[in-house]
Amino acid sequence: MPTPIPQLLLIVSVAVATLAPASAIAAPPLIAVPDDRADALLWINPADGTIARSLPLPDNVPASSPLDARRIAPIRLSGVLHPAAIVISDPRARRVIALHPDTGEELGPIATDIDARGLALAPTGELWIAAGREGVRRFDPRTGTLSTPIAHHPRLGPYQAVGILHRPPAALPENQNEDPADDLPDGDLLITDVTLDAIWRFTPAGARIGAFSRDSALIHPQQLALRSDGRVVTCDTFADKVREFAPTGDILASYAILRPRGVIEHDDGALLVSADAGILQLRPDGAIERILAPGYPDRATRFLSSAGCAALIGDLDGDGRVTNFDVDAFVLALVDADSFALTYPDVDRVCAGDVNRDGRLDLFDIDPFVACLVALPDIGRPCP
Repeated sequence: MPTPIPQLLLIVSVAVATLAPASAIAAPPLIAVPDDRADALLWINPADGTIARSLPLPDNVPASSPLDARRIAPIRLSGVLHPAAIVISDPRARRVIALHPDTGEELGPIATDIDARGLALAPTGELWIAAGREGVRRFDPRTGTLSTPIAHHPRLGPYQAVGILHRPPAALPENQNEDPADDLPDGDLLITDVTLDAIWRFTPAGARIGAFSRDSALIHPQQLALRSDGRVVTCDTFADKVREFAPTGDILASYAILRPRGVIEHDDGALLVSADAGILQLRPDGAIERILAPGYPDRATRFLSSAGCAALIGDLDGDGRVTNFDVDAFVLALVDADSFALTYPDVDRVCAGDVNRDGRLDLFDIDPFVACLVALPDIGRPCP
């Protein structure tokens, strides 16, 4: 069996003028990508795909599946105002933390005991956290307070929030008509739901607007991006598509990309997508123009191998470790999905059982699972 290609999750363009010499200030912003093998944040130069900088994460911060990163300035934590911070979501550690943007020193937790899947920043500075089955949380960096304006809803959604995007008022179709009664002065929030396979709309205050898209083509949609012309892009991961939507929610185009996880629009208008093959730059027609950072090049850093999954890969019984006691649960996951859901309601069956990292749970996961049991990983670590 060939060596599986680890998956990348593209995070966000980060302003790093303070990290570069004066002559490089005009260079395009670097891309921040968490690296689950080196437990570090990497800054990748989009011009040539090289790693410009590596920031180790603190020893007590497991970076096995960080899903998102954002730079906030300023931010208040425990009554202390910091000029800036890099905010990291780590669903496996169940917390969101703030790091010093230059040294990587941990400044403090933003939220603990939270299934933090994705982050979004509003122009006013609020940090929005897509928190899986815990709904959507809001962090105010000016006061340091955390609230839950959007609750989990198994029928109306969001059932399992993973991606989140704040759209400013100018990007909304309601604000383009002549009837001020339709206006949404604070913009809206788009939330991807990987259980109901939908993208939901809410106001920032938490009022439900409805479905942005419940197209039957969506299968496990994850991160979202807003294009400069108002189009919305999402990674429809298990459909192997990157999809573009009109501001109204109508699908405009779909591009075939194997297991896309994250997406941003770069300064020059190009779409950058993280997927199995690496960080990809797409042409306007969706074709891959080049690979900025390959997923598994020889002698190069390996990136996220379990992006999009908060489960500990191989831990099918949900006890926080991979052991021989996971065998029965693994067999049940393969042969009877409904019984597995009833027996292990808190375990993501596909994510925990996808040992070969191909985005599916099937018979091809048996051999790597057995190999994992032969040489058990350390407590709290996934199958390799």
